[in-house]
Order: sequence, then structure tokens, then C-alpha cells
Amino acid sequence: MRFYKHLYVGESLKKKKNSIKWKLRMNKFLPDVFIVVLSQTVNEIEFFKALQLKQRYFKRQDLFVVGIASSEEECQEIVVQIAKDSASSPYPYELKKFLIYQNGV
Repeated sequence: MRFYKHLYVGESLKKKKNSIKWKLRMNKFLPDVFIVVLSQTVNEIEFFKALQLKQRYFKRQDLFVVGIASSEEECQEIVVQIAKDSASSPYPYELKKFLIYQNGV
């Protein structure tokens, strides 16, 4: 699991950012956390509950986490913010390319 260097964090989790990152890396139980990740197959961003990381499928995936939130609404706000941030970049509204470009990968 890799994290975006300018990780987007929902308002309710700002104070817990480092703790949540550590818990995600250690595959700890996080029932009230959602993660926003780059899709591995298409040029999209996905979000889902961190609890899904407990499934065997995710143990084999190299996820690139771009945001963490405490609700679906916060995830949607993060995706909107990413779109706004990308508007003035070399990759306007191409969110995946924008995030990779910003991360220096």
C-alpha cells in the first residue's frame, strides 16, 4: 500500500491522519474509515470502506491511497476537491494522471 504524498483527508479525520495511515499499513480493524484509491484497471478513482481490505483479494493488491474519510459524503467531497485541483494542471480533469503527476511517479 502506497500513499499519495499530498494525502486528501476528510475534516473529521485530520487529527488522526498518521494513526490511520499506520493502521491501514498494519491491516488493523477500521470500521469507520473509507479510503479513496486509484483504480488499478481504468482511469478512475474509487472509494470503499477500509474494512474491505480484510478480504483476501486486497492482500495481493498494490493500492495507491489518495484520500481517507469517515463517510461516503466526505469521500465524494475529496473526489470533487481532486477534480478542482486538477483543473489547472497539465492534466485537467484526468484525475488519475493528475495524481500520478503530482506524486512525482
